[in-house]
Amino acid sequence: MATSLLTASEKTVIDAALDDIHETFKRDIYAYVEESQSIPSDTNYNPLFGRTAGGGHSQTSTVMEKYTISARVSYLDSMSKELVSLFGLEAKSGRVRIKINSADYETVKKASKVEVDSVLYIVDSDAAIERPFSNNYYTIYLKRAT
Repeated sequence: MATSLLTASEKTVIDAALDDIHETFKRDIYAYVEESQSIPSDTNYNPLFGRTAGGGHSQTSTVMEKYTISARVSYLDSMSKELVSLFGLEAKSGRVRIKINSADYETVKKASKVEVDSVLYIVDSDAAIERPFSNNYYTIYLKRAT
């Protein structure tokens, strides 16, 4: 069985330093989540059974909720051309990388759009866990909404 080169206290210190980095460079962005709301079409509507006494059903409407989340934002257009060619990366314009904590990740994975600096984006990748010892942060790539 493999043993760690770092003690538990050293891992805790490193995690705390990474938390400080996130707290220092985070900023507010907004996630828009579509949520369905049922609106009874009759005053005799029974929400337990989802209908009225006469058998009528409720109407559903979609409401867009806006949530404020904290993220570290990196615009991929700002990467140097040499760095892109050196590592064989694909440079796409209009892409943004965000790093968010696990609580905000639950909101972003339900979001239909994400607003960064007054520009709307959609999620363009699966989330990648970004943490050496614990799963506290996620990296997600966004692309500009058309």
